[in-house]
Amino acid sequence: LNVGGNDSPGDPHHGCRISHGTTMKFDHSDPELNDPLTDEELEFLERFLSGNAVCDDAMDAVMLHGFLTAVITGPDAIPPGAILPWIWDARHATRQPRFLSAGRARKVTGLIFQYWNDINDTLNQCPDLFELPLHTSVYEGEEVPVLDEWCEGYCKGIDIDREAWEPPIERHPWWFNIILLFGTASGYQELARRDYTVEQRRSFVLQLAASALNIHRHGCEERRRLM
Repeated sequence: LNVGGNDSPGDPHHGCRISHGTTMKFDHSDPELNDPLTDEELEFLERFLSGNAVCDDAMDAVMLHGFLTAVITGPDAIPPGAILPWIWDARHATRQPRFLSAGRARKVTGLIFQYWNDINDTLNQCPDLFELPLHTSVYEGEEVPVLDEWCEGYCKGIDIDREAWEPPIERHPWWFNIILLFGTASGYQELARRDYTVEQRRSFVLQLAASALNIHRHGCEERRRLM
């Protein structure tokens, strides 16, 4: 069973929308979508996104977190149906997952939008608790966070609405420096010329979280101004 990302009667979340106002909450009649993801639910979603039901270019859970954070903190409201194709195929948004049943499709997409609301509620209600769920690797014999996946996800969220993102990037480039450094091809080239220490790489985690919060506050202020 293939389930695409368009808001059609075949979409398991047909009729869902982003709530109006200063936040980017995913509106749905199912109250469970307002609950934070449990560890078991997140593990289920991670297994699905890394399994054979999706293509090799599907987002993993870390990239998905960065992507959803960008969608939530971005200048414009992106309809739910427009983001799913990029989750299933982050490179081309053309290859769809193979679900065994309509029930499995509803479960997986429901967890994605539950994750959306979880991130949104943290940004709006408990910003001090906002954290990046990063993997780690060994660099110069010490454990360091892997920033690439989260930043690539955030950059993909920028790319799907690039024109709207240009003004905040131009006005506040320092909010985007690390995101673009670890999330773009040109950034990788720049990274190859730099020799960051372990401590510098660790400090980037807090800087990324601070950038996401700054971008989010700016977006909320802009939407409030236009209301």
